[in-house]
Amino acid sequence: MLKLTDIAYDETTAFNNLQQLISLQNKRVLEVGGNIPEGLVRQSHVQEWIAVDPIMNHFVSDDKLYTCIKTDLLNCDFQKSSFDIVFSSNAFEHINNFKQCLSFLFDCLKPGGKLFAHFGPIWSAPDGHHLEDVKLTDETIINFWENNIIPEWFHLIYNKKELTNILMQIYDEKDARIISSYLYDDKNVNRLFFKDYITSFIECGFKIKLLKTTDEIDYKMNRTIKPIDISEAQKILKIKYGNDDYSCRDIIVFLER
Repeated sequence: MLKLTDIAYDETTAFNNLQQLISLQNKRVLEVGGNIPEGLVRQSHVQEWIAVDPIMNHFVSDDKLYTCIKTDLLNCDFQKSSFDIVFSSNAFEHINNFKQCLSFLFDCLKPGGKLFAHFGPIWSAPDGHHLEDVKLTDETIINFWENNIIPEWFHLIYNKKELTNILMQIYDEKDARIISSYLYDDKNVNRLFFKDYITSFIECGFKIKLLKTTDEIDYKMNRTIKPIDISEAQKILKIKYGNDDYSCRDIIVFLER
């Protein structure tokens, strides 16, 4: 019986979830957005592991079993149908040209190859703004999991100017603008809704073998700014954006080419 951890706390958590679904022994694996520790990779007895991430350090092990390539995915020139498995942890929500990258991954996989991704919070989630490493004027750093000062779905319900004015209840104007600029302008997140991911999986040709979602938030929300009642907030979201799963925060997906 599967015991998948719902929230992708880190790459190791997602890696353990992957290993419940498929053996990695003698498999050629492509990792997107990150690099699993080399020791864990070797314990899984893969044939080869290649990680691609634009912010990680380039590295190749002496035996060339484990490689990390410091670049964007679409800069790679992998042969078509050359990987058995694609793995990704906490990266899909950060890929701006998502559908193009997903099509690239489809082509990289062998027929019958599998893609496993575990990621969140996605943009349509209560904390989908993904406020991360935002530095205020006093050098304070804000991360959503430590001190989330944005109430549920405020990044979707309000526009940039409106949210700036709301944030000025607790911050000066400059800091309020720093936060709202990150939320609406930063390229760190792709601002895709739950339904956008599902549509992309299908339109890129994948078969969905497993899709598991959670609405769990694993930290205490800051109530300095008064939130909107959940049922009322979801009514507003449906009016603005249509029907969708606005409770989905993290996604586990297992796809097949």
